[in-house]
Formats: sequence, structure tokens, C-alpha cells
Amino acid sequence: GTKRLQAIDEAAAAAAAGGLMRRQGDFFWKKAPHAVAPRDRSALDEASRALDYVCDEECQAALLRAVDESCGCPKDEAALQALKILGAKRNDEALARLAALADGLVLDGVLRIAGGNLALKG
Repeated sequence: GTKRLQAIDEAAAAAAAGGLMRRQGDFFWKKAPHAVAPRDRSALDEASRALDYVCDEECQAALLRAVDESCGCPKDEAALQALKILGAKRNDEALARLAALADGLVLDGVLRIAGGNLALKG
């Protein structure tokens, strides 16, 4: 119940304050930076496959993998492929979120636009 959730929140805050882990939004991370790998959720039940349960970092990793494996592709295709990589449900909201994350990767200089396609910066 409520007390249990409060205890979890307090323990997580203490662990983060003590440097045992990092908290970003609703997600917990190892204290040291590390590469994020996209996980396939296709074997999960329908409700658990919503993109709402996937952090931005994992979505970005899926987008980068999609662009890399295709040797460059349009943003909408990268979003579709990222959903397949993640095994997440396809809907307009998920596609819009991935498209916005792809735009952010371009702004951050991780991806570039070449001939109308997304491509890796390197």
C-alpha cells in the first residue's frame, strides 16, 4: 500500500544520495555511466509493451540501432524500426515520441540529416 511505496521512495532517495545509484525521472541507473541497450519486449503481455514503460535513453538506443542497421533512413522509418527492436506497441503516440527523440539526437549532434535521411554522425 501507501506505506510500502513511501518506504521504497525513501530507500531509493537514500541510495541515490549515498551515490549507490542515479535516478532520472521514474528510472534508476547504475551510478557509473554505461551504454544503454534496447531490450525486446515482444514476449510480454500487451499491456506491458506500451512505450510508456520504456525510458528515453533506451528509446534513443533503439533509434540509433535502427539508423545504424539501415545505413541511414527517414525519421518515420527509424521510429518504426525502433518500435520493432523494442517489441513495443505501435501507435501514433509512440511514433510521435520516437520522432521527437530522433529530433533531439539531431540537435545533440548524435545523428545528422543527410539527403532527407537520418544518419550516424561518424
